[in-house]
Amino acid sequence: MALEDIFNFTADDLANNANGQLTKRQQEMLKSYRKISRCGTIVALIAVVGTIVGLGAVVLLNADIESSAMQQALPAIGGVFGSVLVIFMVFWLLGIYRARYVRTPRIFDVTGTARPHLKKRQYHTEYYVSIGKIRFQVTSKAQYDAIQTDTTYRVYYIHYPPTHIILSIAPINN
Repeated sequence: MALEDIFNFTADDLANNANGQLTKRQQEMLKSYRKISRCGTIVALIAVVGTIVGLGAVVLLNADIESSAMQQALPAIGGVFGSVLVIFMVFWLLGIYRARYVRTPRIFDVTGTARPHLKKRQYHTEYYVSIGKIRFQVTSKAQYDAIQTDTTYRVYYIHYPPTHIILSIAPINN
């Protein structure tokens, strides 16, 4: 199978990417990344609000607010709520930071020798390919297998840390 089929791009995509432009098809693909990011933020918000409301209800409904023990525990309870809120804010801000790359995409390119490597986890394997100094996580074993070690490639991609979005890839004949 050709790289175009395995990485889901066309010759038109490659030509446009080489000129620093996205095709309509690629713009639609990036919309899906924006939707995923937005959904993740909404789920996180619901989880935090649910946690705070749930813990607050348990504490308030099952405790004697006027007791000295409860008065002593309130700072710790407030600390837990504050910690949950800070953790949510950190991840929310990271999500916003990452989403900016697909909201206003800029095409980058890298040329270099391919160095495939994988990480075996307990229940799955993660496939990576480094081209030059950039590391990409590929989405399938087929993509991983299609990249030939010690072959030089040019990759057009969207910077999307930590693993970036490959738009198109082509071997460079030396």
